[in-house]
Amino acid sequence: MKVFPFFLVALILSNAPLEELAAQPRGNEFLAPTRPEAWAMKYFNSVSLLTGYGPIAQREKGWIDFGLELVDIPSLSEEERRVGFDGAKVENLNNAPISIRPIISYYLTEKISFSGSYIPPIELWDVKANIFSFSLNWRAYEKGPFALGVRLYGQTGAATGAFTCTEDNVRAGNDFEGNPWGCAEVSRDRVHMDYYGGEGSISYRLEKLNGLTPYFSVGWNHMRNKFKLDSSLFGQPDKRLEKGESNTVSYSGGFVYPLNGKLSFGFQVFYTPLDVIRFPDTVSENDSLFNVRAQFIYHFGKLGRKEK
Repeated sequence: MKVFPFFLVALILSNAPLEELAAQPRGNEFLAPTRPEAWAMKYFNSVSLLTGYGPIAQREKGWIDFGLELVDIPSLSEEERRVGFDGAKVENLNNAPISIRPIISYYLTEKISFSGSYIPPIELWDVKANIFSFSLNWRAYEKGPFALGVRLYGQTGAATGAFTCTEDNVRAGNDFEGNPWGCAEVSRDRVHMDYYGGEGSISYRLEKLNGLTPYFSVGWNHMRNKFKLDSSLFGQPDKRLEKGESNTVSYSGGFVYPLNGKLSFGFQVFYTPLDVIRFPDTVSENDSLFNVRAQFIYHFGKLGRKEK
């Protein structure tokens, strides 16, 4: 059964002032996977998963592909953003509408490639990310138009931003409606987005449709999340570390279409169920991530090769 901390029970049942609740002693926490704070970290880590677009194509050893991926980040409702203090405080989580990242793939053999992606610390939509993702991809089996693929992947890095106390909160000052938690300065919060996992996929190439290749994939992910709060509530510093680990399963499907000999387009629909317990419920519910992704891939070829 879910046991709620004293300050949240007091907030809902006795209408105690938020200043008293924020002043309750709190240290670093290891979060249960179904805590609202843990759900939020799983949600955005799932957005950043380096999913594949079906089994990789067969290429020559030394072949290089350059990709640019756009990932949709769905907007969260106020209820979904109410994750701070175990579901008492609405946080600033609707920042970036999309994620953009470059991906470079290098073929170690004809059927095995290594992919890497790096998002440099450039501020976009008031968030600064510094994230490295990578994967090892294997075209494991093929027969006619059918192909099976296996991928191992991982990520390490973090994103910083004003997730707990925004500039609007600080500007509101003592106005309870605009600054209910007494934010005295813009926060400098940092969320670490580390994971590793694996994925299996199947595809079918349609030669009559110019090589259009639909695919379906299933992945397993182990997430190691950390959230470092750096804010000030009602004049008191709120500097804590919240961390947790969780496993998720993800599903994706879509297609890859060759636009010409040098350029391909990939499209993906992504879904992952994410369990969370929100007060006053005592059992978990599925508040999933459902989004779309797209990737443009430039087939560079082998370094040093002279085009005929």
